[in-house]
Amino acid sequence: MSQSKTFLWYKRFKDGQMSVDDVEHSGRPSPSTTPENIAKVYKAILADRRQTIHDVCERVGLSYGTVQCILADSLKMRRISVGFVPRLRSNDQKALRVSTCGELKTTSQRRPQLHLQYHNR
Repeated sequence: MSQSKTFLWYKRFKDGQMSVDDVEHSGRPSPSTTPENIAKVYKAILADRRQTIHDVCERVGLSYGTVQCILADSLKMRRISVGFVPRLRSNDQKALRVSTCGELKTTSQRRPQLHLQYHNR
């Protein structure tokens, strides 16, 4: 962190601002992140999750930064090795994971030697 940033943060904390988040700036919102553009990007991603951001840019006719902003901020998606996926699990996915873990726990309690079979391979 630069010296000027350090002094800025010191002044903020000294003045009583305890949050480290940026404050909202005044001004108009970006005209590129409209609901129509968000829908276009979402449809493009659903068509093929393995495409790159450049591919999506060409398909929907938006800039790289705009598409990246829509994916990260509006759609809450991130890139992993196989494609774009939502950051958070849905309630159904969470419930399935909880029930699966419960079944595994019950099985391991009934058969404590089971995990040793796979662990010692």
